[in-house]
Amino acid sequence: MTPQARVQAAIEILDLVIAAAHKTGRIVTVEEHYQDGGLGTLVSEVCSSECPVPVKRLGKPSEIASIIAWLASEEAGYSTGADFSVNGGLHMG
Repeated sequence: MTPQARVQAAIEILDLVIAAAHKTGRIVTVEEHYQDGGLGTLVSEVCSSECPVPVKRLGKPSEIASIIAWLASEEAGYSTGADFSVNGGLHMG
């Protein structure tokens, strides 16, 4: 994907987020780091010897999907204005 296409995709997603926020009053984000597959495969060799992630493994796409599913559920209805960082403890504090 070209840089221009990435920017265009980000703008389209932002438009969707703003529209949803007007309807629900909620905006949350999910930030992922070092996921297995995709760009995560580039760091998988590093994690096999000395992984910078405290849990000592790459994340799984299903772990990202599960937090997104929870955020979309009624159980997370009061969560807003937050960034959920799914990073295996890489950015604690």
